[in-house]
Amino acid sequence: MGLDNGIHLRRIGNKLDIDSLPDYLNISEVSRSEKEDNSVIYDICYWRKCWNIRSMIFGFIPKLLQEDNDGYYELNIQQLIGIRNGIYDFLKNPECWDNTIWELSEMILHLGQDIINISWLINHLKDNPKDYAYFYDSY
Repeated sequence: MGLDNGIHLRRIGNKLDIDSLPDYLNISEVSRSEKEDNSVIYDICYWRKCWNIRSMIFGFIPKLLQEDNDGYYELNIQQLIGIRNGIYDFLKNPECWDNTIWELSEMILHLGQDIINISWLINHLKDNPKDYAYFYDSY
């Protein structure tokens, strides 16, 4: 199973002005592309050994893509809404939190931040249709 996975934003062209983002966000620049599109990758969410979150996210990615991909899955806004709601469901229904090395009490603040970051990402993608989000999986 994937040890590391998360959601990234790939921004084409201009960089985000990280300093001008709201203080409640926890978003960081990961890398700059060497490709001609001059894109920048931003870390929106990161999970380590949270196989329950990984499984929930794969519920939003078609099986065909899961079998024939290199660990990167582009996400549309509807999928992001589903993922955000899935994370919220873990907080609402603690009995569903299993299949991970972490106790829910250790992850509550992290999951809350994930919900905030994904909500921001959804709005960002609506306003910036050239940018895109993807789920990465180290499996």
